Amino acid sequence: MQKSKLQPYSCFKDERGSFIGLVNEQNWKEVNFVKTEKDAHRGGHFHKFTHEIIFIIHGQVQVKLTNVANPKEIVEFTLKEGEGVRIFPNILHDLFYLENSEQIALLDRPFDSNNPDLHTI
Repeated sequence: MQKSKLQPYSCFKDERGSFIGLVNEQNWKEVNFVKTEKDAHRGGHFHKFTHEIIFIIHGQVQVKLTNVANPKEIVEFTLKEGEGVRIFPNILHDLFYLENSEQIALLDRPFDSNNPDLHTI
């Protein structure tokens, strides 16, 4: 499975506050702000074509990634504030929220409700 846990590409802090560079590559077509309550579960699906990035703004999330082509290939880790995950096509992703959380989600294809790129096993 390709490397999926992300760190900001740039961080700067001074007396005014801070700047965190989240991503500076690829062409993102949709950006969403998501709030999720503690103990909630999101995901449980994979995309055949869509690349997705999720950055945690506040909170803590347990991530489980499963390779659809090889279901025994599983990666699990926890994301906290300032960390992110890149979700490649054909990777089943489950996110379990350990705290009330806020995140930014980027997709390289806009969501199409008539033909959603959401699939389950």
